[in-house]
Amino acid sequence: MKKIGLLFLLTFIMISCSSDESSIEEVVVVVEEEEEEEEIPIETRKFISKIYYESSEDGTNIFNYNYDGNNNLTSIERNENLVSFFYEENRIFRMELTDNETGDLVKLVSYNYNSDGLLDFYEANINAPRVVKYIYEGDRIVRYYRYSSMSELNNDNYSFYNDLIYNDDTSNNVIEFKKHNFEGLETSRSTRSFNEFEDKRYFGEAAELINLPYADNLFESFHYYTNNNLKAWRTSLGSDELILYREYFYEYDEDGYCTQLSLVYYSNGSGDIYKTITKTYEYIELEVN
Repeated sequence: MKKIGLLFLLTFIMISCSSDESSIEEVVVVVEEEEEEEEIPIETRKFISKIYYESSEDGTNIFNYNYDGNNNLTSIERNENLVSFFYEENRIFRMELTDNETGDLVKLVSYNYNSDGLLDFYEANINAPRVVKYIYEGDRIVRYYRYSSMSELNNDNYSFYNDLIYNDDTSNNVIEFKKHNFEGLETSRSTRSFNEFEDKRYFGEAAELINLPYADNLFESFHYYTNNNLKAWRTSLGSDELILYREYFYEYDEDGYCTQLSLVYYSNGSGDIYKTITKTYEYIELEVN
């Protein structure tokens, strides 16, 4: 602690009267005063706290996001169920979906990591049993395989796999997916376009903390979308023509965080709109280390 010495000279003059002499004494007193510590600015980030969901097909819903002291996403509450995340060393190893009324376990996902800390595969019972295995180049996924069970994974009998293609060497934007069947033949592909503005953020920093890669619709079921998609095209069975099937529209706050996302879904056949979804986002600012 830096200290500043303030010197106060207090002179006490003591005069002793005698026939021969006078004596004068000076007493110097040093008083030290502590300087106040400089306050270190607290860094905060915005995390999703609530999503208002409206769908032309599914009606309305509200999602409430909850975090622990390390800013890890611990649960997502909605009207009829609760999604809970369980961590080991700040990595999710299990996700459970339970029915709020009955308490029954509806869905379960187990996550397994490789020696580099990257997600190696997950096992889930979402709608139907599935296992998804990831292949990496560096820390980017370049392929994932879909299996119907752990035994099929152990025997390498995959149902299909997808190749992921990125728009450059630095971005994590996947601009194309190429799907192949169990024989390795390409059966379909889909492409994406992305927002060109670099200041547009993820939908809350929890997307980074979840740290789960693209996996069918599992990642999107948490209501995060990779780096702000704009449009998505895909081929239909027996055709190489890419057809627009999904479009995104955004509104942002002054910090570049999305406050509202509108999705429009188009029919492959007619091109008509068959579903719309609107998500309105609220955020909470949490302190980060």
